[in-house]
Amino acid sequence: MPVPSVFRPRGLLPVLFRVDSAGILPIGSKAVESTGGGRWRLSEPEEADVPRMSTFYGVAIYMYYRDYAPPHFHAIYAESEAVVAIETDEVLEGGLPRRARSLVSEWTDAHRDELRRAWELARASQPLPSIPGLE
Repeated sequence: MPVPSVFRPRGLLPVLFRVDSAGILPIGSKAVESTGGGRWRLSEPEEADVPRMSTFYGVAIYMYYRDYAPPHFHAIYAESEAVVAIETDEVLEGGLPRRARSLVSEWTDAHRDELRRAWELARASQPLPSIPGLE
């Protein structure tokens, strides 16, 4: 079985991928593809691979299929992105402006059980539920 590798271009979140006979296969949030001549670039994943679970006050919440542990989701606000642990609400990668971070924290506390269930579904490549935003 191929060993996962991490591809971390400067200024971007890490991309977990594996190399096997089919080529480079993304495990994380971005795809890595060849541009020829031994060069690689990140590409946006297909929409179906990136389910948006919730949107509130300009914050979009995504959970990627077959993503790496620990259980987490991606919160995007304007040009900022944070990877947030479901259990601890800790920012694992990236960051958000203070107000957006506070909203994400409140939302996480309110929907932790739903996020746990969604993580298990995502790991099994099953459709993910929509989760209500903040009111």
